[in-house]
Amino acid sequence: MSPSPARQTSPAVGVAVIILTLLVGRAAGEDGLDLLAAGRAAREEAAAQLAATRRAIVDQRGDLTRRIEAAQRALAALRARDAIAASEARRLDQELVDNRSARAAEAAAMRACRQRLADAAAAGGLPARLERLDRDLRFSLADAEVLGRDGAPATVPVARLGAARAVALGASDHQRGFLAGDAAGTNASTRRLVAGVALAAADAALARPDAGTLLRVPVDIDGSLARGGGGANQGVAEWMRAGGLFMWPILITGLVGLLLVLERCWWLLRNRTADSAIDRVFENLLGAGAPAVATMISVPRTPLERLLRAGLDCLRLDRPGREAALEGVLLAEDTRLERGLSLLAVLAGVAPLLGLLGTVSGMIGMFATIAGAGTGNPRLLSGSISVALITTQFGLVVAVPLLVAHGVLGRAVERRQLQLERAANGFLGLPAAAP
Repeated sequence: MSPSPARQTSPAVGVAVIILTLLVGRAAGEDGLDLLAAGRAAREEAAAQLAATRRAIVDQRGDLTRRIEAAQRALAALRARDAIAASEARRLDQELVDNRSARAAEAAAMRACRQRLADAAAAGGLPARLERLDRDLRFSLADAEVLGRDGAPATVPVARLGAARAVALGASDHQRGFLAGDAAGTNASTRRLVAGVALAAADAALARPDAGTLLRVPVDIDGSLARGGGGANQGVAEWMRAGGLFMWPILITGLVGLLLVLERCWWLLRNRTADSAIDRVFENLLGAGAPAVATMISVPRTPLERLLRAGLDCLRLDRPGREAALEGVLLAEDTRLERGLSLLAVLAGVAPLLGLLGTVSGMIGMFATIAGAGTGNPRLLSGSISVALITTQFGLVVAVPLLVAHGVLGRAVERRQLQLERAANGFLGLPAAAP
């Protein structure tokens, strides 16, 4: 029995179905893989967006924090300024209160002063005082007879400020200056002496001033300029007197030092010997012998000649004996050369110390004057200040030349000592002579 057509084609259909199934499954697998990859990409993109969002949130939070801190600092500064303004306002209020109190005190003082003036006017004292003040300050320019600095009488213009303060305005230096003598200046028969500080030649133009011109007239307020105050014509005697007691020890120190310097200079000049004498003695000693050289310096007068004579006398001794003899001569001559230099150095050091002692004494006197009379009158302090300054000045004036002279004389003595040592070394280098 032959098979039917359906049964004959069933194997082929099955194979086709299987192949189709395989093809469909493969296609479905590839689509699934694509879907999986797309999901993963979407997830990564979402994660990136989330991270960016978080960073933005963090940045916004930090910016907000900084703004808050800046606002807090600004608020603190405002509070500090408010505190300073409040303190300044309190200080200004206190100053206002103090000023009001001071003005009230001044007003009370003014009322008291006015009351005293009223009392003085009622008692009749104020008009007299005003009249005396007007008399003391009245300026006048008129001719008057005076005695010049040379003692010759002359009639010159005299400018007066009040009764006692007058200045002569003559044509020469002898007739210009402040007037001393008649304090009142009212007695026409009494001629006042031109004294005190000399005025410049230009002051003679005040003798005949033009009308309406402004004059510059020197005024001796307290009379010290008429008595020679101010130091313009101060002589040596006045300078010594102004310096006080310690000026005399300083002066004695300077005179002793000057005499010592003169004596040393005279002695060194009188006892000098040229270096060529050493060379001449040793040349003759090697040529003509010791007896011939001894006749050259038979009567030694200078330190070098005495050393050369001693060297000739000890030529027969051995070297130790010769050294001892020459060393004794060197010591004796060094003593003569250095005589007085130590005293000169002491005097140069004592002079400024005496000046300093005078300064200390002057300062003590000045402070004692201040304690007793205060500082209202400078004339009371002038004497002590003069002692304090002048003694120091005089001490330095004496000490500086003495120090310079000591240095110059010391250098001259060192040169003489080197000369003597050179001659002694020359004798030590010679062989011992035969007896």
